[in-house]
Amino acid sequence: MEFRSSFAFDHPPEVIREYLTDPEAIAYIAKNHPEISALEVVRSQQDGDKLFLDLKYTMDVPMPGPVKKILGELNSFLVELILDTRNNQGTMEFTPARMAGKIKAGGRIRFEPRGDKWVQSLDGDVSVSIFAVGKLIEKFFADNFQRSFEVESRLRNEYINRVRKKA
Repeated sequence: MEFRSSFAFDHPPEVIREYLTDPEAIAYIAKNHPEISALEVVRSQQDGDKLFLDLKYTMDVPMPGPVKKILGELNSFLVELILDTRNNQGTMEFTPARMAGKIKAGGRIRFEPRGDKWVQSLDGDVSVSIFAVGKLIEKFFADNFQRSFEVESRLRNEYINRVRKKA
């Protein structure tokens, strides 16, 4: 199942990247995002024009009964981001802490200038291989990824604006 999201940032990608691993920015997002209870940088590595970033998310998202019955207390996942800083495009792969062999999710991310803003877009898809409830779980994940991405982007933009005004 496909999902799409976009957010217009007030700053260019190189400024946004400064705050992807900033401990205070991460704490701000975890504190203010209604569904993220913890956010942790697992790996951050720059190799030429490529940025490799792994983030572990712990979520507190209410699940519909049938989804919770199948997935149990699945509440964390790893996001692996590979970003080409030259062209401001990259890929993301989402790996759940449980049932990773049955749940595949990922997407493409890009930044594009629009007027005085930089629009970050995410085009992704979720595939669940669980008999009878796969489509229901796909919809649950697609809706949650899309909503959470939008909230996290808004919070990151707010944080950057606050920090940059102080400087």
